[in-house]
This record gives sequence, C-alpha cells and structure tokens, in this order.
Amino acid sequence: MEVVYLAYSNSQEKPLATLKKEGRKVYNLFWRKGRDRNFIPFYEPFASVESLNETMRDCEGKISVFHFSGHAGSEALLLEDFQANPKGIGMQLRKSVDSKVLKLVVLNGCSTRNQVDYLLKLGVPVVIATHAAIGDSAACEFAISFFQSLCFEEKTIGDSFQDGLTAAQGFIKGRDLSGREVRTIGFLEDVEDDLPLWEIFSANAHAVNTKVIPRRDDKLFHFREKEKLLKTLFTAFYNSKSQQVLDIWKQGDKINKAIKGSLICNCIPRPIGTELEGLLRFETFVKNPTEVLRMQQLTQLFRRTNEFLAIVMIAQVWEIKLHCLDRGFDFNVPPELSVMLNDYLKLNSVQRTAYDFSKVVTGVIAYLKNDFEDTAASDFIKLQQVILDFSEIDMEEYAETCAELQRINSITLKGITEQEAIDLYEQAEDPLCDLFNQISFIHRYRLKSIHLIETLKRRYERKAVFRHSSFNLNQVLNEVADIDYPEYLDSHGVVIVLKEPDQKQPDFLNLSPFIVDFNSFEIRSTKSTILVFDQEADGEYQFRDCDDNIYDTGKMNDSGYHLAAKIHSEFNEFKKHFPE
Repeated sequence: MEVVYLAYSNSQEKPLATLKKEGRKVYNLFWRKGRDRNFIPFYEPFASVESLNETMRDCEGKISVFHFSGHAGSEALLLEDFQANPKGIGMQLRKSVDSKVLKLVVLNGCSTRNQVDYLLKLGVPVVIATHAAIGDSAACEFAISFFQSLCFEEKTIGDSFQDGLTAAQGFIKGRDLSGREVRTIGFLEDVEDDLPLWEIFSANAHAVNTKVIPRRDDKLFHFREKEKLLKTLFTAFYNSKSQQVLDIWKQGDKINKAIKGSLICNCIPRPIGTELEGLLRFETFVKNPTEVLRMQQLTQLFRRTNEFLAIVMIAQVWEIKLHCLDRGFDFNVPPELSVMLNDYLKLNSVQRTAYDFSKVVTGVIAYLKNDFEDTAASDFIKLQQVILDFSEIDMEEYAETCAELQRINSITLKGITEQEAIDLYEQAEDPLCDLFNQISFIHRYRLKSIHLIETLKRRYERKAVFRHSSFNLNQVLNEVADIDYPEYLDSHGVVIVLKEPDQKQPDFLNLSPFIVDFNSFEIRSTKSTILVFDQEADGEYQFRDCDDNIYDTGKMNDSGYHLAAKIHSEFNEFKKHFPE
C-alpha cells in the first residue's frame, strides 16, 4: 500500500501560526479520499530528524508523495529547530523512486529552489519548490488549495499547482515581507522580481500532467463497510503512533483482516472495544444476522463510544474539584455545567439510548478552556493529559459528526425496515469513520482495574514503591499484571493510565463510580467484570456489563457487598460536590 507522507515541523523560536491548520486540513483531505483507495496518509505534525528517519525506514519504497511544510532555506529544512540536510532526505526517498512509487515532492518552505536539482537527478518525477521567502498565510493557502485539487478533485499536478497559486495570491502583497511571518531560516534572501514564488520542476513534462491519487479498482480493493472502518482505525492509530498498529504495518499481508481487527479492538478501552469488535465481526457474533441488527450495532457503538468519552470528562471535572479541595480552595463549576452532570445521573436506561453524550464532552471542554482566576487550578488543568488530548479535537467538526450520528440513532430507535437499515448504514458509515479519526488518541488510554496495593521497601532503598495487582481492561481476555509505581493509584477503582509503567510519574484518572469492576474486592480473583453505570432506581444503582446484563447494588451478594458500599459512598460524595 502506498504512503502519502505529510511532514510538518514548527519552530519553538519562531512558531508559524497557520502550520497546524494547514497540516490538519491537508491530512483530512487525504484521509477522506484514502478510505476506499489503495494508499494511507501519514501525518507527522512535529517532525524531527529522528522521527523522519524512522518513518522513512518503515515506509521504504512505498512513499508516493512527500510533502514538507515549515521553516526552510536554500540548503536546509528545519526539523524541530535542527537544520536537516535535504540530500539525506533525498537518499531516503531513493527506494521509492526506484520502485516507481514516488510521484511528487513538495517543499513548502522558504527558498527551497536550490534543493530541486539534486532531487531531479535522483529521479523524482515532479518537485514543487520556492524561489524566495514566503509568507506563512500564503504558504498555508497554497498547500490547502493545491491538495484540495490534487487529492479530493483528482486533478493533475499541473492544474492543481495553478489552483494553489491562485489561492495564495490573495495573501501575497508584493515581495516586501519585512515585519511579516515567513517560513525562512536566517535572513530574507533577494530574488528577481520576475520569478514566481512557487515553481513546478520536472525532467519530464508528461509527469506534470499525471494524477497522483490511485484509481479505485473494485476488483482489487472492494470495500465493504467494516473494511472501510477497519482502514480508518488503522490509519488513525498509525498516525497516533500506536505501537500495536505499527507492528501490524511492518508485518504487511502476513496478518489477515480478522486478526488485525481484533488487535485494533484490544488497543482501546473495552467499553468501546467490545462494541467495535461486535460491528467488525458482526456475522461471526450474531447467529441470525440482519441489516437491522447490524445498524443497531453501529448506533450502539456510537452511543457507547460517546458515553465513555463523557464519563472521562465527568471524572476529570471531579478530579480537578478534589485537587482544589485538597489544597484549601474550591473549584466552582457554572450552574449549567452542574445541571448537565446531574442530568447524566438522572437518565434511565431508555433515555440513555437516545441521550446526546457529545454535549457533555463539548460542554466540559469549553469550560475547562477558560482562564481561571485561581492559578493553582489553572496550572493543574494545563497538566492533565486527558484535557490536552480532548482539546486537540476540532469541537466544531466533532459536534457536526455527532449530530449526524445522533440523527441516525434517533431514526433507528424508532424502528426501521431491512431496506431502511441498508440506506441508513450508507449514511452513517462516513460520520462513524470521522468520529474515530477525531478521537484516535484513545489507543493511548490503558484501562486498568486496581484490585490490591502492596507497599514495598527494601532496607537499602530510600523510598518505598507501591505494587498494584491490576487487570488490563483494554483486552477482551483479562491480562493480570503486578506493576510497581512510586505513588499509589486509587484502590479498588477502574483507572485510565496514560503513561508507561517505567516512567517516574504515571498520569491516571479514576473513572469510579461511573465504571467499576465487579471483582475488584476479590483478592484472589483471576478475572475482571467491567460494569458501566446505567441508572439510579429506588435508591440503588444499576450497572450493565459488556453483554448488557444488569447488576443492581441492592441485589449484590456477599462478594459484591463491599463494592456496593463503595459505589453508594462515591455517588453520594459526587452529588455533594455538584449539587443541582
């Protein structure tokens, strides 16, 4: 499978304001087109010499387009404030040239013309470069319009180049760039006025008139809905540097689609992974599969995914509240947010299937992006990796995606025919792919159940460590592990761990009592039963497991007595902190 490599590198000393916007828009163009084509876009928003070398090795001989955006000069490209030798990059593209896969190199930085001749000698068919310093906004518009035409509209390289120049003209106000943000290294270089800022170079005029995007070959690459979703997940997690997905990529066709699907489902927290696997392996899991049941599985995946994201946000708000109280001050949330949190608790099982959980996600993130008067609260919020991850989501796009899926969910809940299910699935397919592309960071969230914490300190050690007997809840089959941390996590809780165990200070977020492990108080338990809060009824709390079996705190036997007491105490405390 071919790779479109999009390398973006900003500078800490001279940051470019539009680089992130350009990167996301160009990547989304290739990602949407690539869902049913035989290529994968790889987007590197913080390219360094090390990461570029690693990606070049992984994609050796497979790169069809190489695009660089950032600061540059006549002799170098700037990668994380380090001036990289373009000849080294050219040598790494050599195998893609020799395999006749590479069709285009774009160097969207200042004064990159001097790097062109070497690339053409290597055999690169087409190179787009610049003669002088270019303004940041103009470079951004050039790239977006060029790739919109090249990728989405499937025009030739030459026609797309003209479209890019036309779009950039509105941001070019003469050649005097003094006082403006430019993508150059060092001093502005003089250039003849009659030379264009961007130029297209090729040793073969025919190459300029070619199209880069492969045609869809239905015989070779026939996508059904689950295959499109699987490729979306693979691409999104690959770009987020999921180690499991990177390992799958390196093995190529040695791993079949069923195993790939299972491995990807095991990358993410089980409340989502179970529903995802139910859709990817629908024919295997359902005895008498129908299109209506398939559609119901898709909408359930959407609901459970957004419900999990909402729980993470609610747990994060509570964590901030507790952090502030521990330090002697309060963290008051606005009335509308407190009402939203209480509305979540009041939902019954039926209401929960129709509830729009995306409003909780967008509402919490919008509030946490505010500037808080208390610097301690503000500093703590800025350190929360969960908030940083969610803040990377384009909330406008996320809201639009969820609104469409919510509309389809509402129709499905009212009852549909087989033909209506087929039509709705076609409508829901792309928004569902969009959703998982937007939340690709979830593969970094390792869900764990903490059963027992033991304090360990040897005589020759100055500090104690805390050994946690835990269960990995990302995988369908429980993986038991004893993990030593320098600080203890919350006991008998279900937590998200956001850093590797060997790091000094793991980030974790407790999701209890919204998600609990029924077996967490069983010291010698060899399994875990993950439960998600479903509703409050008659003073008791009901939870559902991954098979939709209901657990009621008022009906738990002796083994669940301590868990029921823990659930009641934590919900009571939560309600006290967030009154209606």
